Amino acid sequence: MAEVVKKTVRRYRVTQVGRNFSTFNERWRDVRDRSRYKANSCFVCGRHFNEGESIAILLFENHQNRVACDDCATALDPQQEGGGDDLGR
Repeated sequence: MAEVVKKTVRRYRVTQVGRNFSTFNERWRDVRDRSRYKANSCFVCGRHFNEGESIAILLFENHQNRVACDDCATALDPQQEGGGDDLGR
């Protein structure tokens, strides 16, 4: 039987990185539980946040804001020395 495989690549241009935006805790989960985008994991690497972990917010050009772990936020932050990398994930 024939098979069709599709892969969609989307590029997100980061305009700003807000480090230490919030802390992942029960309050965060309660507030985000009512939202469609739960924000329980890093948008870049997909790793789920641990209790008490500091999370960053990513602002994109022509896309909605998303949250990221501190490691990914550091790598993407154009203001940070050595940052602004294209993670290509």
